[in-house]
Amino acid sequence: MITFRAWLDALNERIGRLVSLSMLLILAIAFTVVVLRYLFGIGLIWLQDSYVWLTSLFFIGLSGSALLHDRHVRVELFYSRMRRRRQALVNALGVVLLLWPTLLVITLTSIKPISRSWQFLEASPNTGGLPFAYVHKSLIYVFCALLFIQGLSLLLSSLAALLDSREPAAGAQP
Repeated sequence: MITFRAWLDALNERIGRLVSLSMLLILAIAFTVVVLRYLFGIGLIWLQDSYVWLTSLFFIGLSGSALLHDRHVRVELFYSRMRRRRQALVNALGVVLLLWPTLLVITLTSIKPISRSWQFLEASPNTGGLPFAYVHKSLIYVFCALLFIQGLSLLLSSLAALLDSREPAAGAQP
């Protein structure tokens, strides 16, 4: 189980590192768009679309890595004061009762619009924009998959902590 969890974590870690490199490209494209538009009066809609789409890829690709490194939004009023096993219980319940049902709803409600987009080979709504919006829309499944995978790793890790009979002393770091 430890090897499987490590493999899941490594997958999201690698994807996160790879996708994070796209920020350099996003910045370069955004800078180019601004220079072309305001210095030369040239507007390239497809170039504007590309950095908007790359930004969504950036955030989608980092979603699993953010959960892996505990960089997601969490209300820390009580969690940080809990013992390790209580945190593990909160994490396990969070995955099963909140994360996975939310991902299921996202997946199920996106099937019809994404299928329709593929059926018509939907392009950017902007005249002169990128022609493959259907691929871009399909990234929602990548988002769900990355978070599902990292949720599984978190659930397995939480279950291991819950089954571990050793409990650190009060106030000790987990």
